[in-house]
Amino acid sequence: MSKLDITSIPGNPMATIYDSNNETESISAKITDKMLFGNFDPVVENKNYGVSTQASTTNTASGFVYWVSGNVFPEAGTGKTLTIRCFSAGNLYFKVYTDNGTSYVHRASKTIAVTTGLNTLPLDDFAFQKNDVIFIGGVQVYFIAGGAEGYTGLLGSNTYAASSTASITKSSLSPSTAAIEFRINYDNTSYEPTGGRVVSELKSDNNDDLHWPSMKLVNSLIGNNAAKPITEVLLIPSYGQSLSIGTDGGASTFTTPVDIAFTTGNVNSNIQDMNGGYVEMFKEMAKQNNYTLPTDFKIMTCLGGAGGKSITELSKGSSYYNTLISNVQTAKNTANSLGKSFSVPAFCWTQGEEDYRAGGVAANYGTGNYVPTEYATKLIKLIDDLNTDIKAITGQTDDVKCIMYQLASHNPYGRYPRIAIEQLKAATLDKRIILAKTMYDVEYNADGVHPPNKTYRNMGNHYGIALFDAIVKNEHRLPIYPIKSTVVGSSIYIQFQVPVKPLVFDEAWVSPLADGKKGFSLVNVANEYSTTATIAASSTTITNVELVSSDTVKITMSGTPAAGTRLTYGVNGVGSDVINGTYPTLRRSGRTEGARGNLRDSQTYFNPVGNYFNLYNWATIFEIIL
Repeated sequence: MSKLDITSIPGNPMATIYDSNNETESISAKITDKMLFGNFDPVVENKNYGVSTQASTTNTASGFVYWVSGNVFPEAGTGKTLTIRCFSAGNLYFKVYTDNGTSYVHRASKTIAVTTGLNTLPLDDFAFQKNDVIFIGGVQVYFIAGGAEGYTGLLGSNTYAASSTASITKSSLSPSTAAIEFRINYDNTSYEPTGGRVVSELKSDNNDDLHWPSMKLVNSLIGNNAAKPITEVLLIPSYGQSLSIGTDGGASTFTTPVDIAFTTGNVNSNIQDMNGGYVEMFKEMAKQNNYTLPTDFKIMTCLGGAGGKSITELSKGSSYYNTLISNVQTAKNTANSLGKSFSVPAFCWTQGEEDYRAGGVAANYGTGNYVPTEYATKLIKLIDDLNTDIKAITGQTDDVKCIMYQLASHNPYGRYPRIAIEQLKAATLDKRIILAKTMYDVEYNADGVHPPNKTYRNMGNHYGIALFDAIVKNEHRLPIYPIKSTVVGSSIYIQFQVPVKPLVFDEAWVSPLADGKKGFSLVNVANEYSTTATIAASSTTITNVELVSSDTVKITMSGTPAAGTRLTYGVNGVGSDVINGTYPTLRRSGRTEGARGNLRDSQTYFNPVGNYFNLYNWATIFEIIL
């Protein structure tokens, strides 16, 4: 094994690491660019690192060890074991704490029966995070010197129960001179490919990811199957709140109806711009992919939602849900009367703004129960219910998929974009959910919530692309979002899932912010889910943002951000300084003043009418906790 170009662990300046040949070398949390971005293929290495606490003039504690796991130990890995020499037999307590600045907060524990002497113990169930602190206590263990004297693991001048999970205040600890010995062994897959990419390709064995979703999950979601036959009539309902029914869109951009578009009553009529948008693009996608649609093929649409309704108010048991199911039955009856095969392969879900209010109840705005972290769970439950009830009507076996957008109007609601992040989370957790469209690259009306007709049509076009991929190509179309991040000194490299490479910074269509950071920010957020929520710029700043490959962005920072700092994308724009649920003085969304970013892919589809919108995929709004 080659030597590492690193020096010391923060908080433990005399730490020693041992490789598998028992050769010692000094280390630090910094990994050089060359190590990450060299020119050789992925290699699986077995790394056998031992770390010890040492005497220090800072507030450390006997039995505690510091390290930045993202740079020394991987969060994930196979064959992870703890090797430790115990002075006596009994229970060993292995505990992991998070250092929050003033305290060590318990995060995970493991009780392991050990014998006297050398023990090798499994740790595959532990995923270490940056700034984690380890405590080893319980039975006596040997000093690093390997002598006959055992050590019980007292924390400074205080005694803490080895099995306790209480937080430990740093101020209660005094310097310790204890030095216990242990080693953590693991198999690590190293990637040093050409071109400046963090990994060479998406492969299921790329298991050294530092945050969700893992590459295994990404790989499992992407499909690449041959085109499959579809029924002669498809029903694609539009469901959600006001945007799902085209509220405030104005006169339709369609001067004539799309020839294959029908309502549930089999009427060829002019329909609202979003529904028309996905019907026309589905037909265009068939043409571009040389796919022959069934003879006399029709796509039926229907509107089942209503303005100002939360996801709870649209879930099973509501009158709106019942209307949607009734529309499915009507469409099925119509297809039967025509002797046509029928299915509901998907529905378009355009909803989420109302959930930025307090529990979806307008009267409680800013004061009620605001629980945005339930959104993804509620959406998946809604899809479960719709699948059960729709399949009972149609007799189909294929799942009913959900094609949706990601909100970008959190500033007018005075919120941190938690619902938008929940929507991204849902799309990476469930193969039935396709996030087809981000919303910051479009135009809005003055209220910052409802768009004009051309924006609705653009939304529909993106839905149509995703519908064709999901229904005909049987592919799960993933958006642009971070699949891996790696901290290198004061820089962070973010590799993205990209539908059509390369990534591009586009400042012509989406107006850049004055800070020049392309939509990225470092922020500190407190009390996010309450009326006292605050957001502030981090004292650590972003000094440069650049593309280093077709799918990887390098962000250079002025230093090392404090633990818990959020690296965000799309948390900016007019009104972004208010996240406590009250309306900001100014309400702005969209490509010129709203929460936005400049990162997009190179997809070359155009809106069929006037090329008003180039249908690029724009990066989703996201956060990475540093």
